[in-house]
Amino acid sequence: MYHHPSTTHPVVREETAHTERKILVFLPLSGPLAEEGRGIQEAISIALTASGLLPSWCSRLTVEYYNSTSLPPFTDSLLADPSLLAIVAHMPLPSLADLSSRIGSRPIPLVVPASSHESLLSLAHVFPLLSLDGDEGVFVATVLDSPPFRQERIAVISSEKSYSEMLFRGFVERATSQALSYRAFSLRTFRSITATSDHSPPSLIWLALDPEEALEVYRVLTASHYSGKFLFSQYVDESFLLEVPPSDYPRLLFVRPVVVPHSPPPLLRTFSEAFTISAGRAPRWPDMLFYDAFTLLLDFLRNHDEKDSPEAYLHTLKAGERTFMGISGVIAFTNGRPSRPLSIAVYRDNTFSPFTMDSSETSSIVPESTR
Repeated sequence: MYHHPSTTHPVVREETAHTERKILVFLPLSGPLAEEGRGIQEAISIALTASGLLPSWCSRLTVEYYNSTSLPPFTDSLLADPSLLAIVAHMPLPSLADLSSRIGSRPIPLVVPASSHESLLSLAHVFPLLSLDGDEGVFVATVLDSPPFRQERIAVISSEKSYSEMLFRGFVERATSQALSYRAFSLRTFRSITATSDHSPPSLIWLALDPEEALEVYRVLTASHYSGKFLFSQYVDESFLLEVPPSDYPRLLFVRPVVVPHSPPPLLRTFSEAFTISAGRAPRWPDMLFYDAFTLLLDFLRNHDEKDSPEAYLHTLKAGERTFMGISGVIAFTNGRPSRPLSIAVYRDNTFSPFTMDSSETSSIVPESTR
């Protein structure tokens, strides 16, 4: 079943404007990720409401949603629509590759707010909003060689999945250059972490894994009475914590993008309040990313004129250097490559907070360089 409700932005200056623009959104609207897809829809709706007036030349902006569980058979006709401005997608990498191949040589921006695989940069029309996986691995190696982690006995668990391999590759490159000591395990060998007699058990384990694999390993090691700390990748969010007893929260660490220290900015607070009312829960990381993606696209729409094609939007997105401050944090773009300051966080009082050695401190750990 293909879902395609549409949200139409209010008409502006109807007496003179006559040009329409359309954005296609592919989200998981069925299956196990349907609840996440519906949350992202709410976030996009809030972004459209908060965006203000359209430029005088544009009479209507239509946003159409389609189920990303499988691409609809009429995808090619959607892509041929002359009013199409951009595509925003949340789907697995193989599905993104399929959608990208259907776009082909058409200069249509494909914005992927919650994707971070290095291969995306090889696709000229793809525009990610997350730090790439290898960059996260570099960050983790850098921060684990910094106080207060320098004295930890470190282990890393990775898998054969492409995401995990990219994380681990970046980590190894930086760890080797820093002579960082660590022990590496795979999903086949990690159970020996607590059984090896010739090594002291690690005091901190980085799970260079996707959320599903990380949850499996966490459960196995916890059942084996491992009592050290876990460090999770940036894809692990609040939904993961629903599967974890709150008594374990103090020993869980998370890689998180730096948002704004100390207190949320008014925009984030306003968004959180509106989202909680409409969705019945607090916003999660993907919701914030897609809100920022639409804020970016609508800003570009206002800064172009009627004669500009999607190619002009794509060029603006991918060219040069710029910095964007959104509710999901600061994003620096260099020719389309995203970079975000990262930090280590804990989950406290129903939110992610900067990790500190003492709860009275307020500084987060942000190395000067992540590459």
